Amino acid sequence: MNRQAIPAKLSVELGSRLVEDIRRRKLEPGARYYTTAEVSRRFKVSLQTAASAMARLAERDILVRLRKRGTFIGPAPAVPEDASAAAPRPQIILLMRPVAPGGYIPSFVGLPIFLNRAMPDAVVHTYVVEKGEDVDVLKQAVTLLPFGAPLIGVVTGDRERPLYETLHALQVPAVVCGTLEPGVPDLPTVGLDYEEAGQTLARCLIRRGHKRIVLQLAGASERDHVFADSIAASFTEAGLPATALRVRTYGNDAPVAAAALTQMFREKNRPTAVISRGPTLAQIAHGAAEAAGLRVGRNVDIAWADESWQVETQPYYIYIEPLITGDELARRIVGMLEDQRAGRRLRRRHFKVPTRLHEPER
Repeated sequence: MNRQAIPAKLSVELGSRLVEDIRRRKLEPGARYYTTAEVSRRFKVSLQTAASAMARLAERDILVRLRKRGTFIGPAPAVPEDASAAAPRPQIILLMRPVAPGGYIPSFVGLPIFLNRAMPDAVVHTYVVEKGEDVDVLKQAVTLLPFGAPLIGVVTGDRERPLYETLHALQVPAVVCGTLEPGVPDLPTVGLDYEEAGQTLARCLIRRGHKRIVLQLAGASERDHVFADSIAASFTEAGLPATALRVRTYGNDAPVAAAALTQMFREKNRPTAVISRGPTLAQIAHGAAEAAGLRVGRNVDIAWADESWQVETQPYYIYIEPLITGDELARRIVGMLEDQRAGRRLRRRHFKVPTRLHEPER
């Protein structure tokens, strides 16, 4: 095999990753190392790239390759080939949920852009992670960071307990964009106060005379529960019967949500307002109202709350509007990560985004 045929950049980059792997696992000279095939599989590169990178390390005595016996750690210090180059850039790991086709858009959808602007010299590694794959992706992301690059921290949205426990165990700076479930490690958070948001929207609609309202939820996260409970409490406070509020959870199934709402809007005692946990569900409600021959803002009111920046909002929606921009939010997140990295105590461990009610005139 002609090693010169392998792009030098790929060999150098993989070589740095192998050196970092040796250092992270504290492998001593003489310890057995991966075969070419194992490097190819573990680091997701071709066999040619794996062989080329390992040959480079062998030339520098970082690895020793013995015919028919395997590859071993060599006597030379594990230093990357490009160690003399410019200092590696700071790194941020961002874990996000995927967007289902036609479905619910995750909160903080513009966060990668905001983080890049808040810390221009950093590299933001954005991973779109399916449910249940969080821990594996996080561990792989940390392993694949460039040699010597400082990890500013990990930013994630609402997740399951195992990820929070892993972040806590790794002792890496972290910020959760959302609301923590009960019983998970107390990681720093940023997000809306969903109890206040739910009360504000419910009281607004009650004041506008609505007595038949549908509440649409995207899922069953802690913030969904807090949001729903505060709305239900506001209805009880106003003396409205339990039948005044109909709660529906649709997840990412937009067609089911649209069909269900359209049917409700065609009923004799149809709902006169919809509260949605997120702008995408609000848009689904809008389409359902129009399909039933209703006019939004006149025959039916639509309200929503979510931490969605850079979302086009129709002026006739009622919604909870963040009073800080996405860029300001990202600067706060980066500041929280840097304080943790420096060992400084956070002034506000759980930052609630200030908001105001957007209520169009009738």
